[in-house]
Amino acid sequence: MGTVKEIACYGTRNGFSITGPLRNWYNQLRARYTGCTHVLGNLEITQLERAAVPNIDLSFLATIEVVTGYVIIVNVEADVIPFTNLRHILADDKYNMGGTDYALLVLLSDVRDGLQMPKIKEISGNVMFYLWSSCYPQSIVWDSITKGTTNYSNVKGLECDDCHPSCLDTDGQRRCWGPGKDLCQKANRMKCAWLCRNGSCFEKGILGCCHPDCLGCYDDWINTECEVWLTPEADTKMAYIKYMCILIFIVLLNVFSGVTSTRIKACYGTRNGFSITGPLRNWYNQLRTRYTGCTHVLGNLEITQLERAAVSNIDLSFLATIEVVTGYVLIVNVEADVIPFTNLRHILADDKYNMDGTDYALLVLLSDVRDGLQMPKIKGISGNVMFNLWASCYPQSVVWDSITEGTIYYSDLQGLECNDCHPSCLDTEGQRRCWGPGKDLCQKA
Repeated sequence: MGTVKEIACYGTRNGFSITGPLRNWYNQLRARYTGCTHVLGNLEITQLERAAVPNIDLSFLATIEVVTGYVIIVNVEADVIPFTNLRHILADDKYNMGGTDYALLVLLSDVRDGLQMPKIKEISGNVMFYLWSSCYPQSIVWDSITKGTTNYSNVKGLECDDCHPSCLDTDGQRRCWGPGKDLCQKANRMKCAWLCRNGSCFEKGILGCCHPDCLGCYDDWINTECEVWLTPEADTKMAYIKYMCILIFIVLLNVFSGVTSTRIKACYGTRNGFSITGPLRNWYNQLRTRYTGCTHVLGNLEITQLERAAVSNIDLSFLATIEVVTGYVLIVNVEADVIPFTNLRHILADDKYNMDGTDYALLVLLSDVRDGLQMPKIKGISGNVMFNLWASCYPQSVVWDSITEGTIYYSDLQGLECNDCHPSCLDTEGQRRCWGPGKDLCQKA
């Protein structure tokens, strides 16, 4: 990935506030981000006023390539904000203002030569410019790089140099991030196939998809050269070939199952493990937004840290549309009446969750879900399954060997007084086996 050595640094979550003198804050920012290529978290550049910090120089931002959270720029006075190597704002965490979540938020700032992002490929969320004095941002085709809306409010125009003549777009307009031919916007209007994870592709169709752990790539679908690898172990031919096989498998699976493409809605999973950022209510809302209407989770499905004390009336009905998960499923510290995977058919477990040296396709821990994990249509789980400290009815009535390609582990299951399986749920051995109460929740082993 380029010639710059990869150096990760940690972002912040201060919002608009800072502590201490502005000069100290500026020095902290410079020390934190000098040489950094990957910001793990949020990038907050705030409260930099010339009256307090003369000769503000933000050139230390020029090495940053990826920000995993949001970017906010608030009350900044500088000649330029040089994000000249920034390619992706992943926005795993977003900044909420006025009830709207933002991936990039620019407020109350005076930056004559602008926010220079000539290499930006994707901003995974909404963008807002408010009370912003700068040249060039309104020349940008934001739709080609954002997965959200772009809002301008009270943007103050300045007398600016024109974009360089070489910055002509296909529609005949000059589009740029600043003066000079090296600051042209290269708008990418290619629409990737719905199966392309992270929305990254080098050409149309599923064979044009980048590797699933890749953000942006160059052509040759097997020897794909990634711009950004999300995981270090992903950079192998076999990993990519395996992923393409999964994509083709999903297409064939739906063809033979009679599922038409109009029913398919892909969404991207997560890889947070047990951890979350921000208040539990916000996390619950993020899960609901991410998976509502989703049929195919490209990646891992992690439902974690949902406690009734913090999130009253937990309703997980948005999970009921999911049919395929390409990674693992992790359920940790969840308190709910039911987890309704009522249309889930396959957990492919292309990625598995490792705990204490064992890889799992389905891992359920420390949870209280009375009416259980309801998966009446499940056909296959490609790996080991673990239930540990799980208060629920029904899982021990299920014949797991008929659906898993691994071992089923139970540990410290807490029994409840449960309704019996419906009488129609008798299997060939004369045992009632079900995923919950009701004849529509029988297990068909």
